[in-house]
Amino acid sequence: MIKQINKLSHQNQRSRHFVDFEQINKTLILFEQTQTEQAIDLGRLLNAENKECYFFCFRSDEKVDEVKNRFFSYSRQNTDWRGYPNESVCKKFNNLDEKCDLLIDLTTDKHLSLCILSASSKQKLKVGIKKEYIDIYDLIVEVEKNIDVKFLSKQIMFYLRRLKSQRKESDQII
Repeated sequence: MIKQINKLSHQNQRSRHFVDFEQINKTLILFEQTQTEQAIDLGRLLNAENKECYFFCFRSDEKVDEVKNRFFSYSRQNTDWRGYPNESVCKKFNNLDEKCDLLIDLTTDKHLSLCILSASSKQKLKVGIKKEYIDIYDLIVEVEKNIDVKFLSKQIMFYLRRLKSQRKESDQII
């Protein structure tokens, strides 16, 4: 499965490059149900920077909420026997993916369904937490197993704020 995810990511035709944090308007955040607090906390930090956020959640409890204020969720009922997201989930994800400038995947484990969505994303910039043997992100944050939720959100924001796609004239050395 890991080889298939990496292959999907490398076959994905997208324009990869870092963008200035100031140029990011909309962000898509992927996460598991147990990370809801973390995702919402990160969304608040991004909203404070005038970034619009969309949330895409894998729910383990089979209860699926439809669209609620930019919050989308799905469960195992929406995956095939291999764990691949079904067509309706992929369609929802792709519609959101087209609207956004940045993808942030907060999943810490190799969650197959969310990794497939991340790998298939056409985002210019993908940010994710380091996962062993999976190479689908442009910016990787390495974390310890039991990391504090607020600390992780602040770390991601720290790196995002420092993104610059090109040197501005005011930054040139004379």
